[in-house]
Amino acid sequence: MKSLKTLHLIHAFYTNDESICNLLSGCPRLEELVVERSCEYSVKFFTIKVPSLQRFRIYDDNDEDEFVGYVIDTPSLKYLEIGYLGCPQFSLNALGLLAVYIARVSNVISESLVSVRRLVLNVSTSMIYTPEPGWYDLLTWMLEHSPKLQVLKLVGKYRIKPDYHVLGWEWNKPKSVPECLLSHLETFVWRRYDWKGEKEEEVATYLLKNARGLKNATFSTGPIEPGQLVKLKQRRRTRKKLDGVLKASNTCHLVYKFE
Repeated sequence: MKSLKTLHLIHAFYTNDESICNLLSGCPRLEELVVERSCEYSVKFFTIKVPSLQRFRIYDDNDEDEFVGYVIDTPSLKYLEIGYLGCPQFSLNALGLLAVYIARVSNVISESLVSVRRLVLNVSTSMIYTPEPGWYDLLTWMLEHSPKLQVLKLVGKYRIKPDYHVLGWEWNKPKSVPECLLSHLETFVWRRYDWKGEKEEEVATYLLKNARGLKNATFSTGPIEPGQLVKLKQRRRTRKKLDGVLKASNTCHLVYKFE
């Protein structure tokens, strides 16, 4: 398949580790790869070594003991999307990454996202790998390892369940202000922002206080239904607090809107 540029492997069966390498080595011009996996007993390491690959999407809920993880060597990769990933190991060589979307993932991502400029992190609790730290710890990790980050987008839940706000969880902020906040981050978007969430307010305040080059910060939420006076007051209080934050950027423009 020397001319193949797009390959989607949807719940395919692999004989062993070598079968994956053999398949991909026969696609020297491959630019887009999608891998979706579930229960798989025959693979220990899923190795992807494709120098030409530019776009990669993965969804893997395989929890078999035999499976160790992914080894990805894709120096030309620009766009990475992780829908679900909970394997013990995830090694990534992709220094040319421009954009990353993460929905549900454990803390296995390798420290190689140094060139990422656009990050979309889905903070929905239902999409966080529950045995691992909360979404805010993943955010800390990403900020510390994405020094060129220019656009940060957080996506919350449509509806907040009563047990969403877990007591006793503490956010481990970066030990020092990340490089991306000091010199690169320009756009911050938080969709479905939870106005009554203390953790959300803490994260938003931290970003506004430390992002020196921030130009736009947008907080959006669902519309207020008739009779929800308490929710309206809560949003007004939180908005007032955010407006009162001493921002690191003198040119930062705050936007509040309904979806």
